[in-house]
Amino acid sequence: MESLAYYLFVAFAYIVKITPNFLIDPLKKVVALLFYLIASKRRKIVARNIELITGRKDKELEKKAFLHFVDNLFDVIKNLDITKEELEKRIVFKNKELADNFLKNGPAVFVTAHYGNWELTPTIMAAFVTPIDAVVRKLSMKRFNELIERPRTRFGVTLHNRKDGVRNLIKSLKSGKSLGILVDQYPNSTKGVNIPFFGHNIPHTDAAVVLAKKFNIPVIILFLEKEGDKYVMNFVDGFYVDNKDEALKRQVKVIQEYISKDISKWYLFHRRFRPIEKYKF
Repeated sequence: MESLAYYLFVAFAYIVKITPNFLIDPLKKVVALLFYLIASKRRKIVARNIELITGRKDKELEKKAFLHFVDNLFDVIKNLDITKEELEKRIVFKNKELADNFLKNGPAVFVTAHYGNWELTPTIMAAFVTPIDAVVRKLSMKRFNELIERPRTRFGVTLHNRKDGVRNLIKSLKSGKSLGILVDQYPNSTKGVNIPFFGHNIPHTDAAVVLAKKFNIPVIILFLEKEGDKYVMNFVDGFYVDNKDEALKRQVKVIQEYISKDISKWYLFHRRFRPIEKYKF
């Protein structure tokens, strides 16, 4: 079954790559609509998350979230073999001096969310900002992992499985490499710290602020979005951790405010508001 899924994806990726540019947007809309109609469980999760965030049901916002997901998928496929030179032509940095000033003193912990075009973040960071290793949740399907990790690991990025704990992360920091951590999903651990998020008191991972405090290095929050044919990497906040609880609250607040700009660009397919809110299917 895994092999069949893999080859279906490879075939789909081939279709995306050979599709003329003027047909790409119509194809995205068709795929997004089919996904919306077929994936009933995911549709219910997206609908529930939107309701929890906005306080209302919104079918159009649901469809917009599915379209963004598909747009991101097409983007990953299109960039599987992109060169550093091609990528450089498409990058715009905002507030990069914030990161540069912190990095003069050594590595940092970069945090972001599953927002915008997060998949390209470690690739861009390693190629144009600083040596960085990233924390990811690896898929159970080996072939899919190898395919997805190929663009992620270019330019010297090492991917650490989230399940392996902090040992490898500490090795990266000691070797002088910065870390990249996605911090917006449910932590699946009793170690999560409860902090209000869109009005719901839910657990958040404190891994980034704990490591930053331990090694006396900064937390830098950034987001990557696509605007037209450009990728905009926006460094929105940076700070040293004096008090872990206050630092985590600041991190959560900044991420919530950024997601609020357009929640359809956030990965709404994840049951983020567990365990406070129940998801019924």
